[in-house]
Amino acid sequence: MFEETFCSGDSIFHKADPRVKLVLALMFIIAIILNYNLTSAIFIFSSTILLIPLVQLSLIKVLKRLMVVNSFILFLWLFLPFSTPGTPIFHIYKFHATIEGIMQSLLITLKANSAILVIICFINTTSIPLLGHALYRLKLPSKFVLLFLLTYRYIGVISEEFTRLMNAAKVRNFSPKTNLHTYKTISYMLAMVLIKSYERGKRVYNAMILRGFNGKFYSLHESKLSTNDVVISFLSLFIIAISHLNYYNFAFLAKHLIIY
Repeated sequence: MFEETFCSGDSIFHKADPRVKLVLALMFIIAIILNYNLTSAIFIFSSTILLIPLVQLSLIKVLKRLMVVNSFILFLWLFLPFSTPGTPIFHIYKFHATIEGIMQSLLITLKANSAILVIICFINTTSIPLLGHALYRLKLPSKFVLLFLLTYRYIGVISEEFTRLMNAAKVRNFSPKTNLHTYKTISYMLAMVLIKSYERGKRVYNAMILRGFNGKFYSLHESKLSTNDVVISFLSLFIIAISHLNYYNFAFLAKHLIIY
């Protein structure tokens, strides 16, 4: 089963209604995707960083999650500045890096990290079963929610089954290499996992039918709107609204604030 690193805690985000957090996270991510202004991207990224102490998350664990994403973004920095036409700023051999390419890479980096921080603060602070029930209460198709919850429950079981078969093969002196024997052996193990998963699925389905399963999972946790939800909603909507002001709006507001 997947490790739920951030779902345990006592912050206002952990206590908030999962439905509210799902809707706000969706609004946040849409706002991040539709944002093409660097100043706004810096603002929303800074705002999501400030959410980390509010959610009472471990900074080291958050940085580990961000490192995984930024390891892919690193390749973007290696190619995009040199492939985007514009004003050259420096060159390596015959390749010229442009200001436009660097700005585009920075914008994508800020947007990607902002989206991950939003997912960590809003989605990962809720356990997967509660997220499934929140999706059901938000009127998503019941079959989709059921598939989501069953996949979460049994993907770990399938992984353990493959690990068991791999350990059994290693006990029999199997050593993975880049040859035909290795490919055939792994193919046989994947086929066995598929067959065992199908048989397990039938047994689980029959057991659920015997227990009166009617196509829905019920939760003992009752979600109710509270003051925490109002505070989180107001804070999130404020950040989203401010992030869509462009640079000139920021300058205009700052100028008038100074005057008055």
